[in-house]
Amino acid sequence: MLLGLYAVGPPEESVPKARASAKKALELDSTLAEAHSALGLTLALYDWDFAASAREFESAIQFKPNYATAHHWFGNSTLLILGDFDRAITEGKRAVQLDPLSLVIISDLGGDYLMARRYDEAIAEFKKVLAMDSRFYNARWQLGEALQLNGQLPEAIAEYEKTINEPENPRMLALLSTAYASIGKRDEALKLLAQLDQAATRRVVGAYNYALVHVGLGEKDKAIDDLERAYRERSDPHIVNIKFDPMLDPLRGDPRFEALVTKIFGANETASGNSKR
Repeated sequence: MLLGLYAVGPPEESVPKARASAKKALELDSTLAEAHSALGLTLALYDWDFAASAREFESAIQFKPNYATAHHWFGNSTLLILGDFDRAITEGKRAVQLDPLSLVIISDLGGDYLMARRYDEAIAEFKKVLAMDSRFYNARWQLGEALQLNGQLPEAIAEYEKTINEPENPRMLALLSTAYASIGKRDEALKLLAQLDQAATRRVVGAYNYALVHVGLGEKDKAIDDLERAYRERSDPHIVNIKFDPMLDPLRGDPRFEALVTKIFGANETASGNSKR
């Protein structure tokens, strides 16, 4: 399941195997928290059945309350997707308490704050991770994103550029492109778009990344085309963030965009109705 999430391999190949393995594990032991958690994440990111996902995570936590990953994934996936930010942050904090040296858990707590638009707190978490390990790539680009959303574009670009020589990361290329476009460096932004196209010949590059670039360039119709492709193909798990991702704010109110949000959430709309934006 994580192969698809981190764009290491095509989700259409890995996700069915993940789903089947989790279900088989639960047939063997219905109290296995690890299997409930894996199934919960798969249900959220690829099946878009957020109510069923929440039930799996709640079962995992019931059977193994001190399993950090259950709290981590529940907060950073299902609860964030539905906009239940306070609870997502609570789960993220619990995961950090249980596994205080996990770089990804601390980083994803920062991601919880970012989606809740609590950017100063997000920045603090990402900096905490980088103080522990300055090479932790996931925190670096998310720090850049939080700085960008916080209106600190020069600082954001400096963080993105620190990763330019790291292993090719489509999200970093997309975010740096949006930042360049925001300060009027359109040519540089377009060069990164071309670099993203080249990366797509060698690895999985989700349509969501292209959507971010086109948002940055002010090409809203193209951005929505990308998001609709992600919806049709179900190949980019990040599409589930469409309802609350601050990077997509320029698209809000567009009838095509709002129709797509409704398609993805469907029956979950009521569950997310009391969420905070």
